[in-house]
Amino acid sequence: MSPSWRELNDVDPGRRQPADPSAPPRPKILVVDRHLMIAESLAFCLNLEGFQVDMAVPSPEGYLEGILPLKWDVVILNIELETQDDISRFVHLLSKHGPVLALIARTDRLPQAWCIEAGAVALADKEQPVESLIDLLHRIVNGESAIGAREKETLLELGRRHSNEVLRRRAPFIDLTDREQVVLTHLLDGQAVRKIARMSGVTESTIRSQIRSIFRKLGVNSQLRAVSLARQVGWSADAPREDDQNVT
Repeated sequence: MSPSWRELNDVDPGRRQPADPSAPPRPKILVVDRHLMIAESLAFCLNLEGFQVDMAVPSPEGYLEGILPLKWDVVILNIELETQDDISRFVHLLSKHGPVLALIARTDRLPQAWCIEAGAVALADKEQPVESLIDLLHRIVNGESAIGAREKETLLELGRRHSNEVLRRRAPFIDLTDREQVVLTHLLDGQAVRKIARMSGVTESTIRSQIRSIFRKLGVNSQLRAVSLARQVGWSADAPREDDQNVT
């Protein structure tokens, strides 16, 4: 079994009771958290409330091993994810193992929207007492709606508006030539004009001319603004970055 996944069915040996064959099975919960101490604390509380709790701790690279092809009644995701791609990847992966409940601050509206867009069935505010989380878990296990229709649509609309804005801001990058994309990629990596010219096999004046063209197309007037805009919209180029781009 992978060390990233642990069973916590007997989290408190002092409270063990003989299994009652007539009792209904305990709802199975998976807690996903990068911080083992927090995951263990949450698992401890939920076990005392009658849930059967397991844990998955992602690796530093973000991988979750040892949980395939297992299923849970609810998957609790408690990870500080900063980008939409990361949120989508985690929620999509975990949704294959059970309904995802994301623990996230109420003020983080855009990440909340990304969680719902990716398929999370509920959101729990980290600042609320654990009783609120337990109530949500019971509602999900019982097949009840865990998020209001109006709130869900509000979040989805927020996500749509953000996506449209990102597309609008990425549009100017479409006009960049392959060579300009290579140059901009080097600028994003913090490379100086002289080094870019040497790697590309061209003069510095050629690179500066390409940079001026990049500024014009992006509507900026400095390298700092061009790099900042590219990072803000998550731009990246698939074009070759080294010897394949030799300008004569």
